[in-house]
Amino acid sequence: MSNASKSSVVTLTEKSKEKREARSITYHSFETSVKQIHEARGKILSPLKSFIDGQWRIDDESKCGSNPPWKDLGCESKAERYIRTTPVRNDMRNYAQNRFRILVVQFSDMKQLDEQKVLLKAAKAAHWISNVFETFIANHTVGSAVRESNNSLSFMAQTPHDDLLPFFSLSLTSHHGYGYESAPDWTALIFLGPSSPEHKLDMKVLSDLLDHEVYPSDYSPYLSPDLMILPVTLMRFQVNEIATGVAKMRKEILEVDKDLLNPKIYKMKELRKVKAHLFNLRRTQGSLHQRYLFAKELAANLEQTFETLRTKATNESGERSIEYSESLVEAVQAHSFILGTLKHEVTTAAPRIEAQQTMIANNSYLAAEEARRDSASMKTVAVVTLVFLPGTFVAVRFPSFE
Repeated sequence: MSNASKSSVVTLTEKSKEKREARSITYHSFETSVKQIHEARGKILSPLKSFIDGQWRIDDESKCGSNPPWKDLGCESKAERYIRTTPVRNDMRNYAQNRFRILVVQFSDMKQLDEQKVLLKAAKAAHWISNVFETFIANHTVGSAVRESNNSLSFMAQTPHDDLLPFFSLSLTSHHGYGYESAPDWTALIFLGPSSPEHKLDMKVLSDLLDHEVYPSDYSPYLSPDLMILPVTLMRFQVNEIATGVAKMRKEILEVDKDLLNPKIYKMKELRKVKAHLFNLRRTQGSLHQRYLFAKELAANLEQTFETLRTKATNESGERSIEYSESLVEAVQAHSFILGTLKHEVTTAAPRIEAQQTMIANNSYLAAEEARRDSASMKTVAVVTLVFLPGTFVAVRFPSFE
């Protein structure tokens, strides 16, 4: 085989490998409990400890995978088994009460989300997801919702799918087991979809986000701790990404304003560049506006969920009034305020871009007219030259006419 043939085979093999890696799906799980988090001084990603060989320590399996302390499940069947398996209640092993179980599915192609039918079926059977969330996934519904049924509470959120910001989908559910009705477990199923290098949300980013969060310590004694810090963390991430996107869009709009004042704009080549820039800006504005509406609804539904949990605890305890975690409430309200400050720029950017597009359209017409006049003038000069110049001169200057 020639070197060229070998080289082409290697190239094809590398491309096939890259394609497989691009379409790969990963499944990572994590389990902890409120008591474990408190012992770790509020660190959320604190794996459960087991009483092994006379001492408390983390199981070796919880350190597996490339994203400690997440456990790499490797394939969909193991992820399905993780969902279907209910851990044994044992104070010596998992502190029994208020356990949090998280499964993260990461993929690179939105088509792969539609292929998770087996996993979703298992999640529905184990009450990790509701019928509403199943509909969200099937129809690629954008939004968030909170549902209460059979003494269980479900919170769900799913972002738009666009080329700007990362996609994520979350289902968070409480589980009130027999004998532990007042200290429910919580499960979370998270799908992380395609993202760009500039705006990324993968296992590493999610771990970093949770590592920077501190679990609230201001829950009322009458209010069972929950896992609402997870959607609050994702909301915080979403609002920050929107703010970054708006700042970049503002800068690019100002750059187009400067381009429109440049005399060279009347050249067709320059006009085409600015038109392409404006087209991308219009797409960016549309994506940011949709993300803004999603984040605004998400914040409102989080506050509604807090109120639902507070009211439920008040009714069950018989206390006059129970307050929800003030730190989580303030976090959501603070980011709602940030969204309010971004609203003006997100909504007014559209008419500004449209005005710029109108100016470009007018300049395109003027540039085309100018090019047409230049072309007509050159034709006139050519005709006059051929009519009035001596034939010998013309033959010398334009030998093709001989």
